[in-house]
Amino acid sequence: MTSIDTTKCIGCGACVADCQLRVLSLVDGKSWPNPEATCIECGHCEAICTQNAPHVLGLDAAADIKPYDAASFTIEPQRLQNFINFRRSMRQFKKDEVPDDMIAKIIEAGRHTQTGANRQTLRYVVLAGDAMKKAKAIANKALAEVDVEKIDFNKIYMPPTYQKFQQTWVLWNQYYQATGVDLLLHDAPHHLVVICDYGNLFDTMLSIGNMELMINALGLGACSTGFGTLAYHISPELQQLIGLQEGETVGFSMTFGYPKVGYQRTTNRKAPNYTKIT
Repeated sequence: MTSIDTTKCIGCGACVADCQLRVLSLVDGKSWPNPEATCIECGHCEAICTQNAPHVLGLDAAADIKPYDAASFTIEPQRLQNFINFRRSMRQFKKDEVPDDMIAKIIEAGRHTQTGANRQTLRYVVLAGDAMKKAKAIANKALAEVDVEKIDFNKIYMPPTYQKFQQTWVLWNQYYQATGVDLLLHDAPHHLVVICDYGNLFDTMLSIGNMELMINALGLGACSTGFGTLAYHISPELQQLIGLQEGETVGFSMTFGYPKVGYQRTTNRKAPNYTKIT
């Protein structure tokens, strides 16, 4: 719920107009919250008020609130487009682990990503060290031994085309057993797993996108791992490793770390399949 400091409120109505669920209304020239309305604590009233009158109750994160500063908050559009165009899915990593302060920045990018109805229910797990070694061994074995004909891909929100890769997983596991080189998770030092409640993949994918941008901004590399995500769905051992709880599922996963290679230019893409309907 939102509280209003009436000594600061000037009754401009900006917060009222921006409140999607109509929790706020103007009463006697001041903004007032309706205690019977459903406030999702989105913070729009805090963000839009020029007088800093509204405050979202129940959120102990005052340090998160920063006044707008154009010099540090805006990105030139073409520079952003170049940054997006230049990013590559990294599949060659150095062995070095990423420091905790850099991992914290990646998680922050996920935490501040918008969520449906502002539910903010995602959970993040980062594997490193011995846990990462266990995950590589378990995931390779699980995919190599799974009977793809028995997987309900619609239930776990994975593409049915993954059925074509059974032999690839077998070969990858054989290679891993023979050489210790992990092709499934790209021998990365870290695996980032985004955990959500069932049916909440929308929030997961938004979060993954922002976290990958931060990973690249930090000079690191990342690769989305659809096969790795499938491994978590079919392996109770992996689910136990990440502490998966009842009602939760793995929304998606991504490897990351220091890149072993550098790229010299962007690449081309197919023309967009785009229609404007008026």
